[in-house]
Amino acid sequence: MNRDESTRYIKKRLEKLSYEMLDANKILSSGKLNVNKEIALSNEIKEMYFGHMNVAKRVEFYANASKELVLAQQVEEMKPLVNFFDMESEELLQDLNKIVAQYQKEGEADLLKIQHLESIIYAITLITLLLEVIFIF
Repeated sequence: MNRDESTRYIKKRLEKLSYEMLDANKILSSGKLNVNKEIALSNEIKEMYFGHMNVAKRVEFYANASKELVLAQQVEEMKPLVNFFDMESEELLQDLNKIVAQYQKEGEADLLKIQHLESIIYAITLITLLLEVIFIF
C-alpha cells in the first residue's frame, strides 16, 4: 500500500468513526436505543450530557472536527484541528469515563433492586408452598 492509498484508507476510517461517534452520542444522550425502545435518563446523566460538562455538545464538536480533518487538503488546514485534538482529547476522554462510571453505578443499583425483588418473590413462593402444605395436610 503506497502513501496515497494509506492516506485515503485512514481518512475513510476516520470519517466512518466520526459518524459512529455522532450516532452513539445521539443514542446515549437521548436514551432512544431504537425506534421501539427508549430509556429514561437519570438527572445525573442528563446533567453530565447537557449541564456543566456539556458532553453531548463537546462530542458532537469533536466528531465534526474529525470530519473537517478528513476534508482538509493542506497541512495549514490540518494544524488547528490537530491542535484542537491535542488540547481536547484527554479531558473529553476523562469526562466520557465519568459518564461510563455513572451508567455503571446506576446499572449496578438496578441489578441490586432486581436481586431484592427476586429474593422477595422467592420468599413469597416458599411461604405460599408452606401454607399449602399446612392447609392440605
